[in-house]
Formats: sequence, C-alpha cells, structure tokens
Amino acid sequence: MKRITLTLLISVYFSVLAWSQVDAGKKIFEDNCTSCHSMGGGKIVGPDLQGVTERRKEDWIKKFVVNSQAMIAAGDAEAKAVFDENGQIPMPEHGHLKEADLNALVDYFKSASAAPAPAAESATTAETTEQPAQESTVPTYFYVFGTILALITLGFLLIILKLINLIKKFK
Repeated sequence: MKRITLTLLISVYFSVLAWSQVDAGKKIFEDNCTSCHSMGGGKIVGPDLQGVTERRKEDWIKKFVVNSQAMIAAGDAEAKAVFDENGQIPMPEHGHLKEADLNALVDYFKSASAAPAPAAESATTAETTEQPAQESTVPTYFYVFGTILALITLGFLLIILKLINLIKKFK
C-alpha cells in the first residue's frame, strides 16, 4: 500500500512539474519568439518551429536560441543553412535566458509539435502582427505554483493514508 501511494505521489508531483514547465516554455516563446516565428502557422521572418525538436537535437536548439551568430561564426553547417534559408536575417541573441528557461522552451516545442498544427495565417496577418519585445524570463511563480500544487496533493494523500491506518487500528 505504501509503495503504491509513494508511486502515485511521485507521479502526481512530476506531472504537475511537467505541466508547469511546458506552460513556462509557452510564455517564453510568446515573450521572445512570436514576432519572428510561429508554431504551426508557417514562416514569418524565421522558420515555423512546429516539429523543430524532431529535426534538431535539444542542445543544438538551446545553443542556437542563445546565440545563433556565434554558431555560424564557429562553422556550424546546420546553423549556416538555417541562416541562409531565412534570408540571412540574424536572429537576436537570447543570452538572458537561463538553462531552466531553455529547457522549458524545448519542452514547449516538444509539446506543441505533438499537438495538431493550427491553421496557417495569411502572410499579411503575420506581417502586420507585431509583438512587443520583452526581456523578461519565465516568472518564478510558474515553478512555485507547480511545486505548491504538488506539495498540497502530497499532503492530502498523506492525511488520507494516516486516516486509513487510524481506522484500521480501531477495527
């Protein structure tokens, strides 16, 4: 009984964390990427990122997001090809993103790639829609909320376990 409960608690905890990680990645994408990229809506300035985790390795994606021009200067053939395919328009550096932010962003790419693609926007809509540039990273409350929710769930399950044990003693 205790093993099953522990397994259930661990599963709930990691499910909540994974959910908050993807949600945080979506926020990072919306704050930093949507002025040039879509997720299944076609090319804007940069490529459509639907399925990017199937085409590129995670470490490569993270390095490219942080500083694509450094990768090109270092002779990375894939980075150079992406640069050339997109009119040699340099992608802004995102050195302000921390490793946790980059992990959340990649998790969002995976999650969004698994979901069905939205209908493609018309080119005029994509060109006229401007997103304000923001330098903020993922708000800490995404992680705090997920952790608190997991701990509350864990607490309730432990209370239920104690009550079950207490009832067994009185029988």
